[in-house]
Amino acid sequence: MTSATSLSATLMIFIVALFFPKNVSLFIAVTMLYISVTGAIGANSLACLFDLKPSRAGTMAGLLVSTQFIVGGIVSAVTSLIFDGSASSLLVMMGICGGLSYLFHLISQRP
Repeated sequence: MTSATSLSATLMIFIVALFFPKNVSLFIAVTMLYISVTGAIGANSLACLFDLKPSRAGTMAGLLVSTQFIVGGIVSAVTSLIFDGSASSLLVMMGICGGLSYLFHLISQRP
């Protein structure tokens, strides 16, 4: 559910940026929706990892946090490479991350 919210919020950010570029309040509102689910995604991911290997909770927590830092570094580097002076490069990366999050959620739900 949270990954779908993340993807939906990203699409709303794109719509606001395209059709209402001067409406800062609306942009902030949908961006807050996007950011608000990141904590839930992280906490749920950690809970799922603990469920897989309860005897290795510390290892799983370290793996999750280190993966977050690695992905954050890669996304930041790619965002700076495609930066064109506008917010579009950030929006593209937010869309990719939201889409990948939703895709991984769908994959994890398969039996």
